[in-house]
Amino acid sequence: MTNNSSSITENIRERRKELGLTQEDLAEKMGLANHQTVSDIERGKRELKASELANIANVLNVSTSKLLEREESFDSAPVLWREAPEDKKEKEAIFREKCEQYHFLEEVLGQKHTSKLTSPVEEPLENPKGLAEKVRNVMDLGGQPASSLRQTLEEDYFVKVWFLQLGESGSGACTRDDFGYGILINSSEAPWRMNFSLAHELFHLLTWEETALDASESGGSFDTAIESRANIFAANLLLPREDIMDHFREKFENNDVYYSDLIEYARRFRVSTEALVWRLHNLNLIDKKIVDRLLNDPEFRKMDKGTMHDSWDIPDEKPERFVRLVGLAYMRGEISKTKAADLLDTSLFDLENTFERYDISLKDDKKAELSG
Repeated sequence: MTNNSSSITENIRERRKELGLTQEDLAEKMGLANHQTVSDIERGKRELKASELANIANVLNVSTSKLLEREESFDSAPVLWREAPEDKKEKEAIFREKCEQYHFLEEVLGQKHTSKLTSPVEEPLENPKGLAEKVRNVMDLGGQPASSLRQTLEEDYFVKVWFLQLGESGSGACTRDDFGYGILINSSEAPWRMNFSLAHELFHLLTWEETALDASESGGSFDTAIESRANIFAANLLLPREDIMDHFREKFENNDVYYSDLIEYARRFRVSTEALVWRLHNLNLIDKKIVDRLLNDPEFRKMDKGTMHDSWDIPDEKPERFVRLVGLAYMRGEISKTKAADLLDTSLFDLENTFERYDISLKDDKKAELSG
């Protein structure tokens, strides 16, 4: 293709800098021998081939159409982190692109956002416990909230929940933009940690109006006080007070609590034993000395670790709803087979197998006859 406009080269340069990449970094990711080719492209001194544009877009985690648009701006709402990974900008770019793909599918299928994610209480920052109880009831999360929270957020509130490997240096993040609400979870963490992170990030989305601006201006992270409230919210949401009191109060009064009781209860509610023990302390069932003794007891830790394998559920690489929307859009002719494979990061050959792994049938869809 002929590069007749400086807008393409400017967009490439702007996007590269936004991701914190040097020309050498981009050249390496593109598989080029040296950075001079990138330099020539960005200065408009080299004709840009269609295959090169596609390669650049893929590396920069952006669509080719955005790179081709004139005066394209990559300004967007911030991604706010609990703990950012070392390659923060790259992971943010991937996260945003996935959320935009999700939103694209919603638009082509005409799925309007009928449910808005808003706080059901006034001054939610001052009342994280009350907010958690209200959210649990409004969302109808049932007796074991962690078991239904993700599906409820995705299906009923159109929250785009993605899991990426962020390593040991990264935790959860969230954002709110034109595509709606997005939550990013570190898939390298234990399942119960991921559940807690999901609830934690939900608090930030519910209080976005009150906190996002300050967090954005302070480098993309919430301050300690806000994070503490988010932890209180998550613990109260995932571990309902009434259930804990009914289960443990008499046991503690009679000094009849075993390690296996604590571990089994934590597994049932899909939280860590550490989160449970601290919840018991905050409900005044045990004092801090007992908390410290339990969490530093090697026998308790050994028994806890020994039960982890059976409960170690690895999340799907892609949200089930996202894959389902890809299948619907493809069956209804809204997207091509090539586009479907691209959205699912698979080959044309393996596309049907990918759908089968999610128990999604590609049989022809048919419009219902609603008239007599």
